[in-house]
Amino acid sequence: MLNVPSRRTGKAANFLILPPKNCRMELREYLDIIWRDRRFLGGVFLLGLALGLLVFLFQPVRFQGSLLLNIGRSVSAQAPVSGEYTYDDFYRLQADERFADTVVRWLQSPRIIEDINHEFAAHMEGPGAKSFHASRLSSQVVEVTFTHPNPHALAPLSDALVTVC
Repeated sequence: MLNVPSRRTGKAANFLILPPKNCRMELREYLDIIWRDRRFLGGVFLLGLALGLLVFLFQPVRFQGSLLLNIGRSVSAQAPVSGEYTYDDFYRLQADERFADTVVRWLQSPRIIEDINHEFAAHMEGPGAKSFHASRLSSQVVEVTFTHPNPHALAPLSDALVTVC
């Protein structure tokens, strides 16, 4: 029950809100509604298309570079040969994954990005990279992607990243 005041008398009236008995619509009725409002729907579609085109045309050109870093162990300690099960180096792989996650967080820290851009500025004039993104591809491989408006600046940025790391 819904208690709603009447506009004429100001007294509350009780209304029971029920869905209509025939609340199903046929496909033909949907198509009739779309056909009746075709100008409005077409205008909204064309407006969205025009806005998308404007955003695309006025977006600045950026070039993306990618660098793969191998962060594996240089020396691996072998367990002594015994009759015990060694879990197929499960814990070593798990530790390698955690270390790779740590390297990813380290590469995305503002201090390291500042150091990379400072090293880049020492070799090439202009601003540093617009964005750095590091992600772990496996337990030993980290991918670092960066963008810059100048395609010739990507190689010095890679060198700066390797120098800082």
